[in-house]
Amino acid sequence: MVIVRCSVGLRMVYAGKMELITRPALAQELGISIPSLAKLIAVGIVDSFTMVGVQMVFDETMVTRLKNYGPVNDDHPQALILKTGAARPDLENGRKWQGWKAGVKPGDPDQMDGIRQWWPVRDPAPYVDRFLVPTVAGFVLGVYRIDDYSTIPGGRRSFEISDVTDAPEGEAFRGKRFSPEGGSLTKSV
Repeated sequence: MVIVRCSVGLRMVYAGKMELITRPALAQELGISIPSLAKLIAVGIVDSFTMVGVQMVFDETMVTRLKNYGPVNDDHPQALILKTGAARPDLENGRKWQGWKAGVKPGDPDQMDGIRQWWPVRDPAPYVDRFLVPTVAGFVLGVYRIDDYSTIPGGRRSFEISDVTDAPEGEAFRGKRFSPEGGSLTKSV
């Protein structure tokens, strides 16, 4: 094994064949923070890693797959972009979890329940028949069409959605990423 120290983190070469990259180096390659990389792991976008001692490392295949998430084109359809996180229990709202659960397909009813409610959207009417796109660190998790919405006291919104992730209409967002940026949980683009 050869270890090469880079400006951030390490790159390791095993048996002269497979290059492994550490979390800090991968985060730098992707232009995201280490906490954002942890979120990508938690939601299953990063689904393969190896532990070398206490160090989490990723192989070239994973690095290439993540780098192949191209940017969302500027001419994409109008959408409501949601910044979500990993699933956590939410039984009091009649759903199994809130957030995005790793390993569950975008069209699974429980996955859809996990991301469709309760969002701080000032005026949801213009989004009906448009797209709802949940993201983590800018990476698109799924693509949904907003069919309707409802409001609870306090102004939070719940959306009735249809999965279009694998349909032709979801192509503008599928397998893409937005530039990660700070700010609110929802964004109109």
